[in-house]
Amino acid sequence: YADGVNVVISSVRRSGRHADIKTGSLIHQVLALREAKSKVAFEAILLTADNQLSDGITSNIYLVQNGTITTPPLDAGIVDGITRGVVLDLARKMGIRVVEGFSHVTQTKRADEMFLTSTGREVVPITRVDGKPVGNGRPGPITTRLLEAYRAAVPSLLEEG
Repeated sequence: YADGVNVVISSVRRSGRHADIKTGSLIHQVLALREAKSKVAFEAILLTADNQLSDGITSNIYLVQNGTITTPPLDAGIVDGITRGVVLDLARKMGIRVVEGFSHVTQTKRADEMFLTSTGREVVPITRVDGKPVGNGRPGPITTRLLEAYRAAVPSLLEEG
């Protein structure tokens, strides 16, 4: 993902307060995945009913604006991912301000950087949303630093685990 990825804002909405509960019904994820594939996107980003960023089909999402990382709070119904926790801890240790709060979908147009995290994919720079560039259209410095820090931290985390 050296050049970053394109994501789409899905028309599928997050199912509500208890979206973090893993159930046998994955209909929202299946529909969003179909939408992403039809638009040749790496991931679909789900929104809440009031157009706040929620998460990806299989990932957590982050915006970087003016040196601050914003990611949806856990009470948005997102899954409390292991990689999410590690990345947020690393960011704070690196002196990067982290806000766990809501961002309206329109904030994607103003973001300097965006990225996703998931255990299988680590830290993935988002360089396009719906085909439009994020920031300068290249992976940003905070995203790049976090990816490097994450990769450096994983071996010791595995030893501790």
